[in-house]
Amino acid sequence: MKAKWLIPLALGVCLVGVIVVLRSGCRRTVQATPVQNSKAIPAMALPSNRNSDVLITNDSLSEPRPLASNSSTNATGATASYEVVDRLNTKEAFIRWDTNRLDRFSLNARFGLNISAKFKRASMSLTALPRTSPDGSRYNYDDGYVLTDVSGNYGGQTWNWGYDQSGQIAGNSILMHRSTVSADTPSATGIDEDNPQCGFEFAYDRELGKRDKLHYGFEAAVNYMNLSFKDTSAFSANVSRLTDAYPFTPGTTPPTALYQGSFNGPGFVLGGTPVSSTTALIPGGATIVDQRNFDADIWGVRLGPYAEYPLGQNLDLWFSGGLAVGLVDGSASWKETASLAGGGTMVGSGGGSDLGLLWGGYLSAKVSWQLSEHWSAESGVQYQYLGTYEHNFGGQVMQLDLSKSMFITIGLDYSF
Repeated sequence: MKAKWLIPLALGVCLVGVIVVLRSGCRRTVQATPVQNSKAIPAMALPSNRNSDVLITNDSLSEPRPLASNSSTNATGATASYEVVDRLNTKEAFIRWDTNRLDRFSLNARFGLNISAKFKRASMSLTALPRTSPDGSRYNYDDGYVLTDVSGNYGGQTWNWGYDQSGQIAGNSILMHRSTVSADTPSATGIDEDNPQCGFEFAYDRELGKRDKLHYGFEAAVNYMNLSFKDTSAFSANVSRLTDAYPFTPGTTPPTALYQGSFNGPGFVLGGTPVSSTTALIPGGATIVDQRNFDADIWGVRLGPYAEYPLGQNLDLWFSGGLAVGLVDGSASWKETASLAGGGTMVGSGGGSDLGLLWGGYLSAKVSWQLSEHWSAESGVQYQYLGTYEHNFGGQVMQLDLSKSMFITIGLDYSF
């Protein structure tokens, strides 16, 4: 299990535990308060079925409608913060916790789906692995070097040279090669991550009014999500290869490869300048292994109206939608290694960080289950559109697709 799952998993387990504790401890008991009111409901007068002597209506608990005439009595009444709502498709009634609370806070675990990313190569900068001569000078070819010696290449010759393979000998010349991976090399397949991306959200709802059973208001939320994409891929690339031919004196035999001459010499001498230069394009002449990483912290804000409608006893359906804003704090890094068909290795690497601001919208639906007078549990789904984030990190363009994000949420609410 990935480490990024640990925090949301622990939060989910805690939420389930809290729900169980709250639910088991919530009994719809009420405090009895002695009253002297002939219209109050007797303590044992709440109906257990539709054949009771008292029928509770939607009018008011303080004004029950008796089915048979009763004499006025002084009885001990009971008061409770209940709301009576008709059951759907029946004449029975059920008791709801008091919903006349205008403010609500929510804390949710949030799991993101349909979020993908990919690199698009803008340019390629690969160089040969750093190699040095016995004197510490850097190689100027993939498979050897030809440098100036202590004499300043007197007579147009130098003993400060070296080569890797005997196959580089061609007639009376030593062939030196320098390779360049083509800049238009096609990029590897993009990163497509199917695993949920984890985060959390804190929301505030303010009720503005109601009409019949429908309650409506305004919602504001802030959220956080961490993204981590890692990808390793291999592909072929074209290679442009320069070949320079350096002459040596006919009738002489060069030292056996691998040979490394020095600055001070003495040694076998080689012409200090090439007698010929050719360039060839080698299709698929390099195999490149790409290792790429992208990490981002995404902070979001949601603003919009909501509507709430009761589905059953202490069960409500919520809808909301509106503006969504996201701040992407991302960093990318990569390392490329190219193995050349003619021998030799080239490498390239880079990275960087960037802040990006995205705008869009969201739609949300959730179900809320009221556990007690103030607490409830909720679960829902959100669709969010923030478009596409794109940035060039020094030769590699990172593209993050947030245009079809889906989020699953689960959490607790507190109303007051």
